[in-house]
Amino acid sequence: MTSAPKIGQASSNGIYLLLLVSVVIAPVIFTWITTSPNNNGNFDRLLNAGKTYYDSGDAQKAIDAFTEALLYKPSETDLLLNLANAYRLSNKPEQVIRFSNEALAIDHNLGAGHFLIGCAYLRLNQNKNAIQSLQQAYDIDNTIGAVGYLLGKAKLTAGNFEDAIFYLEEVATYEEGHLGAAYTWSQALMQAGQPDEAKAALELHQERIANKQMPDDQGAWENCVYTEVKIPFKLDQPLTTGIDIKFTDDTAKAFAGYAAHFAGPFGVIDFNHNGNNSLFVQTSTNTFRTLINTNGVFTPFGKEFQSITNAHYARCLVGDLNNDRFEDILMIGDQGSHAFRFATNGLARDMSRFSRLSTLKAIDAVIADIDFTGKLDLLAIQPDNAGLKVFRNLGSLYFKDISKTSGIPTQITGALKLVMDDWNNDDILDIIIPREDRAPVYLQKIRGAKHSQTNSLPTDTSVRAIATGDLNNDLRVDLVSLIGDEIQIHFNGIEERKSIKLTESNATDLKLFDYDNDGWLDIFSI
Repeated sequence: MTSAPKIGQASSNGIYLLLLVSVVIAPVIFTWITTSPNNNGNFDRLLNAGKTYYDSGDAQKAIDAFTEALLYKPSETDLLLNLANAYRLSNKPEQVIRFSNEALAIDHNLGAGHFLIGCAYLRLNQNKNAIQSLQQAYDIDNTIGAVGYLLGKAKLTAGNFEDAIFYLEEVATYEEGHLGAAYTWSQALMQAGQPDEAKAALELHQERIANKQMPDDQGAWENCVYTEVKIPFKLDQPLTTGIDIKFTDDTAKAFAGYAAHFAGPFGVIDFNHNGNNSLFVQTSTNTFRTLINTNGVFTPFGKEFQSITNAHYARCLVGDLNNDRFEDILMIGDQGSHAFRFATNGLARDMSRFSRLSTLKAIDAVIADIDFTGKLDLLAIQPDNAGLKVFRNLGSLYFKDISKTSGIPTQITGALKLVMDDWNNDDILDIIIPREDRAPVYLQKIRGAKHSQTNSLPTDTSVRAIATGDLNNDLRVDLVSLIGDEIQIHFNGIEERKSIKLTESNATDLKLFDYDNDGWLDIFSI
């Protein structure tokens, strides 16, 4: 191969083909939060003590134990609900609501949280609020008798006899051991003007209550799986000390001496699905091409595709864009973009014009199923503060611009990068956008609704880059921000943050991945 002419992307070789790592710090940073044997021992001791006190009816001692345990793991939802239950046992409904809401702020789909709030509102004689919370608990799981019973009883109090009959009949039918469902059902039937049915329900109640005592304590009607103390799931943690790794520069061998002729951004693609990753790169002759991996050596393969002269390509996105079980590639640039369909054996086809993305000018982009259609859509940042573009994937790599109707705010100035992750732990992807000279934008996806801008991110200052991932292995997404010559780490659900000074202040991006396979995500400043 001859000496390659300079191209607009040539300066990125060092960035994309050789990662210059200025800091690899995660295993050291977060051992303070979860890996101290003494802390874990104290937490387990307090948790077990609280459970023992709770089961024996000693509410105050249970409260004290769970409160102290909460200092070690303040975002543990099971522990927050345990504390709420302890306050329920001591008849302090305001505190029940407080700690149940804290758990729901972390995971809104906790049936126990909604149920306990409903119970608390019943004790406060706030029937309307109780119905709202109990209805949410019922919608999450309608098989728990106490939920349906209390909801039916609250509906009866509100004068909604038809709904009350529905819920109470359901409990009386399927929970034969429930001592109150049939009686309250008979009351609802009588109020609804159905005396014969009410008489039959009352007879069923008398049959079930024979030789038994009706509970006279409100807490007895609340007892169910939601009022049991839970021992939080404990994820087995990797060793606190990482695996020693030594890097060796093998660039010359890996690219057969021609590394200087290739530039990023590049895509990693396993087109044969055999675990053998190949590359899709830009060349020094203003083209794109595949470098096939043969025994660890990347060599040119297949057809070359023309790139745009003097374009700066910011992102190479890899994903199955037409649901044929083969990954495809989008190359995103500031002068236009390209789409390539891949098939078995690395055969590629240029679909840029067909995809309707050839005129897309962007400085960053992500692919994700934005509208839950089972297809990967495209979200991109336009250059020159032109805002965002949203494209729906209609299948077969054919995209439609839905920027005006997607529900995603697109008039965002100063956008630098796009990050999509589930920040609030509701199993739906949210959007985080770091901005120039402004605080990042957080667009929260509301279930069944649109993305809405909120201010619930833990950082309120301008950042150059953001990365997300579970740094402390607690099954929650954490936030890593690059601010000047400092990396800030915000652990999800924990107010305290960690800051790490960089030895150099020229970093522009952050990446998280477990480079040494020790089970901990590591932080790369690039």
